[in-house]
Amino acid sequence: MSYAAISRVHGFHHAGQLYQAARVRQLWHPRAFGGNRFAATIPPVERFQPPLPAPSWPSSARWVNSLTLFSNTSRPRLIVFWDFTCLSCLRALPYWRAWHERYESIGLEVVGVHTPEFDFGHDPNIVAKAAARLGLRWPILLDNDRSVWTSFVNKARPAVYLLDAEGRIHIRQIGEDQYQAVEREIQTLLRDLHPAWEPPELLDPIRAEDRPSAVCLPATQDVHHEALGNGPLPPARPADLSLPGDRREGRFYLQGTWQKERDGLLLVSAPGRVVVGFIGTDLHAILGTLAALEGRQGPQQPFAPVHLYLDGEPLSPELYGEDVLMHKGKPTARIDTPRLYTLMRRAVHGLHEFEIRADDPGLVVYGFSFESCLASAKPAPQPQEV
Repeated sequence: MSYAAISRVHGFHHAGQLYQAARVRQLWHPRAFGGNRFAATIPPVERFQPPLPAPSWPSSARWVNSLTLFSNTSRPRLIVFWDFTCLSCLRALPYWRAWHERYESIGLEVVGVHTPEFDFGHDPNIVAKAAARLGLRWPILLDNDRSVWTSFVNKARPAVYLLDAEGRIHIRQIGEDQYQAVEREIQTLLRDLHPAWEPPELLDPIRAEDRPSAVCLPATQDVHHEALGNGPLPPARPADLSLPGDRREGRFYLQGTWQKERDGLLLVSAPGRVVVGFIGTDLHAILGTLAALEGRQGPQQPFAPVHLYLDGEPLSPELYGEDVLMHKGKPTARIDTPRLYTLMRRAVHGLHEFEIRADDPGLVVYGFSFESCLASAKPAPQPQEV
């Protein structure tokens, strides 16, 4: 399959899947629409006229970053539905942080609703660590039973809802993009409260991949533990697995002794290998350790090192993701608290196999996310045949 004139991609997560739509750009697909070019658009910001009353908040809810429900003063509020393992949510975070910094002093209150994708996301201590690591200073409601998600009739993450000072919903935006449209609505509500206020210019794209010159080529959808290619594992007992010779894109494969651990896969005895086939340029893995899940992480057991390989070779330093370093001559990621780890950036777009090797037991594998955005003003390179 080959693509040309690929557009910038807009994504959002729903029930563990990544859905993609495109900005208004010309696309071409050899098997779609008779091979002709066609235009695709992302949905505009959804406006409610008249504004809708927002659902009430559960009085028994647990919070991170806040001991009280909200401030006593009626203020416009930006409600953001997210999860700290959701790649699309993490791509939207720089804009939420910027709006919080820009408009908190003039009256905007940002409130997070953390609806977890994985079982470990129900742990308030793990969520608090994630919020601190990501620099989030606004209150975050722990929506472990999805009651707030349901009351808002929310459809996906990330999602933002803008409420006025009377608690009425003015807009909803599902997914990434439309950042300037949302910020313009924020400014409108704040100007209604402060007519003499002069709002700043709208933010330019914060991430290079959000600029109009950027393109996103096809990428494999998220894979979770259900995508184990040489499974499934038997319940409640370890299994010895070997890598099959025939491996598929969009599946991952295990070698070693593994066991099902809630919604992850636990390496019971070392060594272990994880191999995933994918199309894209960037790879993120949702990983953790059994010690972290059981609260045993301490100075004598700070992390579990894993070594990384691309297409059978050690990962090259120019491809290291933010969570990778060179340790004893090997590309290494140090895994501790369960979260999304960025393991690879900027590989040549195409079909690849990525491998994680663990020399110690205790690694837990939950899934993988992939990207293929090229932050360049130059013409997009033709992707390899896959």
